[in-house]
Amino acid sequence: MRVADMSFREKSAWVSFFTILGVFTPFFWNSYRQFTGALDGPAGLTTAFGLLVLFVVIEVVLHVALALWSPKDARTPKDERERLIEMRATFLAFHVLVTGALVGVATIHLSRSAWVMQQVVLFAIVLAELVKFGTEMVLFRRDA
Repeated sequence: MRVADMSFREKSAWVSFFTILGVFTPFFWNSYRQFTGALDGPAGLTTAFGLLVLFVVIEVVLHVALALWSPKDARTPKDERERLIEMRATFLAFHVLVTGALVGVATIHLSRSAWVMQQVVLFAIVLAELVKFGTEMVLFRRDA
């Protein structure tokens, strides 16, 4: 698999997948440490905010770089194949999101903590995005 052979949208899916994975892995590790008491609230909040800012900056910089690398490909409208891939990936991600949200709501009954519920729902959102971009990557490669 050569990067030059990939479409702009496939490259975008790879960038988003690894950016989410790279930034939210330490984010949730940080949350786990807060939950267990190994990290105090202010330090955890500062780290979480910094990671979220880092995520936005990385996504913007890398997507702008991709668009500058192949401007014609970036402006090309989605074809039928790309729309179908996006639809299939979104379908799978939606089910992950709904399941995760329901688990998050159930945690309020188990932990009685809104913070825990918020972290579980946020994890469900992140996992759903990983499923969406991962599915897109697989479908782009399979159809290549």
